[in-house]
Amino acid sequence: MVFSVMRSRRTIGLVAVGIVIVGAIILAVTHDPDPVYEGRHLSEWLEAYGFGPQEGKEEAKRALCAMGPTALRLMVKWIAHEPPIWRGRMCQLADRLPMPWIVFHWVNTDSRRDRALAAWFGFEAFGPVKTNVGPALVGIANDPSRGESAGRAMAILLRHEEFSFPETFVSQVTNGNARQQMQMLGK
Repeated sequence: MVFSVMRSRRTIGLVAVGIVIVGAIILAVTHDPDPVYEGRHLSEWLEAYGFGPQEGKEEAKRALCAMGPTALRLMVKWIAHEPPIWRGRMCQLADRLPMPWIVFHWVNTDSRRDRALAAWFGFEAFGPVKTNVGPALVGIANDPSRGESAGRAMAILLRHEEFSFPETFVSQVTNGNARQQMQMLGK
C-alpha cells in the first residue's frame, strides 16, 4: 500500500516537472525578443510615448528612433494582433449583464491589444524617416480576416503617406474592411 502511494506521488511529480519543462520550451520559442534601450524595453518606451506624460515623449521618441529597424519590425508584428473572437463576445455579454467590477475589468483587459495600440501610436515617433514596412502594412490591411489590425495598418499608411510611404502603398489597399475599421478607430 505504501509503495503504491509513493509510486503515484513520484508519477505526479514527474508529470508536473514535464509540464513545466514543456511550458518553458514553448515560452522560449514563442516569446518576442523585446529590445532594450537604456534599461527599458521597447514596449515600455512605446507606452511612454503613446500614453505617458508630455514631458517624457521626447525621450521616448529618441529611444524609439535609436532602436530603428528592430523596433519597427516588432511594432508591425504587434499591430497585427487581432483580439480573439471569444473576448469580443465576452465584452458584449459584460455590457449587458450586471457583474462585479473585477470580472468586468478582466473581460476588458487584453495586454496584447494594449501593446498593439501603443505600437500604433509609436509609429508617429518615426515621422519622416524612410522605412520598409509599407508592404507589411499593406498585407495586414488587405487581409480579409482582420478587423481592428487592418484599420490600424490603414491608418498608419494614410498618416505616413506624405512622409515616407509612397502613395502607391495606400492605393494597394483593396480591402474595404480596412477603411471601415480605420473609421471605427476614429481616424
